[in-house]
Amino acid sequence: MILDKDQLITFAKEYKEVEAARGQVEFTEPHYFRKSLGIIDNSVEVVLVCFADLQSTSVHDHTGSSCAVVCLAGQLTEHIYFRNTQGDLATYGMRQINVGDIHYVDSKLFHQVANMSCKGSVLLNFYSPPLTPLPEKTVAEAK
Repeated sequence: MILDKDQLITFAKEYKEVEAARGQVEFTEPHYFRKSLGIIDNSVEVVLVCFADLQSTSVHDHTGSSCAVVCLAGQLTEHIYFRNTQGDLATYGMRQINVGDIHYVDSKLFHQVANMSCKGSVLLNFYSPPLTPLPEKTVAEAK
């Protein structure tokens, strides 16, 4: 079953394994740390993402999966993009992600997440449908 926006956000709010996820936080160099914590009911994949100082993702989509993002630590900036009618990426918006925030990323959008602080930031992402075994596609791969 694929969860819609409201169901995915509710799932993220009610997730009971947050403390277990915190116990798996790891900061790595030069790239951010990303670990799947499992797939629940074949509907949602839970992924821990940890950013050391000033690390960021590439601009990417989630291969047809929507995502609820919960910030466990730090502060991040998210730049959001969409494909315009010419097929190019265009800016959709930007938002700050702070501790305790829950944001939703639509499956049709691209985004880049950056840890702008000088300390670690941690996200818990909930993807529906699950990403595994499909990896994220970068912008170059998606064209």
